[in-house]
Amino acid sequence: MEGVVVSAKKDGSTISISVVTQRDGPLCFPGRETRTGHYGLKARAAGYELDGARVADVASGQKPRLRSSSKK
Repeated sequence: MEGVVVSAKKDGSTISISVVTQRDGPLCFPGRETRTGHYGLKARAAGYELDGARVADVASGQKPRLRSSSKK
């Protein structure tokens, strides 16, 4: 979906990094801005109700892993 604002905020940080989805291509956050750690993710889209926050874990040398924010 094009035009969705996706924001990532590393645990313990006061800074959020936001990107806007494009019509074609994967969603990518700038590599220099995303460091190893645990991130909370939020998405905003005009006219849509989104189903809550998600989290992602970024490990050194690996692709980020997205999972539900609910902990079991």
